[in-house]
Amino acid sequence: MKERELLEWLEDLSKRGHAVPALNDMYRNHMLATAWLAEAHAALASVFPRGHPLLVAWNGVFERAKTYTLAIAQTPLTEPYANVHFVQAIGVVHGAVALIKGGRLGSVLDGVRAETESEVLDQADVLLAGKYPAAAAVLAGGSLETHLLHLCQRHGLTWTGEGSISKYDQAVAQARNAGTVEAYPATDSRLIGGWGALRNDAAHEPTKFTNRDEDTRLMIQGVRQFIARVP
Repeated sequence: MKERELLEWLEDLSKRGHAVPALNDMYRNHMLATAWLAEAHAALASVFPRGHPLLVAWNGVFERAKTYTLAIAQTPLTEPYANVHFVQAIGVVHGAVALIKGGRLGSVLDGVRAETESEVLDQADVLLAGKYPAAAAVLAGGSLETHLLHLCQRHGLTWTGEGSISKYDQAVAQARNAGTVEAYPATDSRLIGGWGALRNDAAHEPTKFTNRDEDTRLMIQGVRQFIARVP
């Protein structure tokens, strides 16, 4: 989901949260409030990483809200919902909207992406240590492909057909040759070409991918260094 679409979703959630009927100062309509909380939970959990302060705050509100819901689970769905939990939940959604409008979502998502890429490379190390070089090379290639996609999106570059390591690198090279954007130098493109070829060999003919432990180790090391050097 694009940032603009996410912002529209959260802004709409905020408006609909305020529109949930308040029965009095203490209660809101239970069925509508519960449905809104479920949707808000899905929206926030799909964007913010587990340890992000906003999601931590949301989870606290959501847990209290669930406890209240369980306490009245035997009552009809029209039973009123505690207003205090609901107001707190709306406040957290307001906070998410403010983060996105303030241009801070990019740094959050970049952090999530970087953490994911690092975890995948760590898994590749484990597979290589277990004598599974083909699987390790495929994982390292996946981390590289994700990072190249990020670089293309950051610089507004386009490519033809389905995305891949080679397609993303070609898009970067075209922009570099045109003098418009240099996401990374040509020397990196040569390294990326070699890593992409190694990943393809591992993915297409894994049974023949023998005695490539050192090549794979250097690939994982190189990809990790490239990601750190070209964030």
